[in-house]
Amino acid sequence: MVSGLMPTLTAYLAKLLLDAVVAAVQGHGSVEQIVKITACQLGVFTFTAISTALTNLAQQMLQERMTLTIRHQVMSHASRMDLSFFEDSKSYDLLRQASQEAPARPVSMLTSALGLARTGITFASMVGLLVSISPLLAVIALLAPVPAFISQSRYSSRAFMLTLFVSPIRRRMDYLS
Repeated sequence: MVSGLMPTLTAYLAKLLLDAVVAAVQGHGSVEQIVKITACQLGVFTFTAISTALTNLAQQMLQERMTLTIRHQVMSHASRMDLSFFEDSKSYDLLRQASQEAPARPVSMLTSALGLARTGITFASMVGLLVSISPLLAVIALLAPVPAFISQSRYSSRAFMLTLFVSPIRRRMDYLS
């Protein structure tokens, strides 16, 4: 949650810094105010860098643990199978696919869900900040991505159909390799 608020906090501190610099140039502000805001911005940047590094480390450790756990389960399950199971190419492909793809999927889904939540927090806080500065600017910022969304949706469906068409060919190529 905190990492979702960091971009908004950074933007707000940049606004305060610019206001302080303008006030100092006009003779209404002081250099001390600029230094305080700059120190706050340094703290936010430092916290962001540390939280990003810790998040990446936690994801890598979770990925390694998930990979080891699932591969152990697949190997344990495979050891209980009869030899006839391995003679069937479809069964062998299924076992190989589970061994290769299963470790990455749960962590990828969790990372995507948490990233979506973080992005949602950032989006909501940025919209709140824009509304406090200029409601018209907030409306423009909300409507600007609509054309890109429409075009991306259209071309994504075409890309999906192409992937669906090529999928059996790729599976055969992977099997032969």
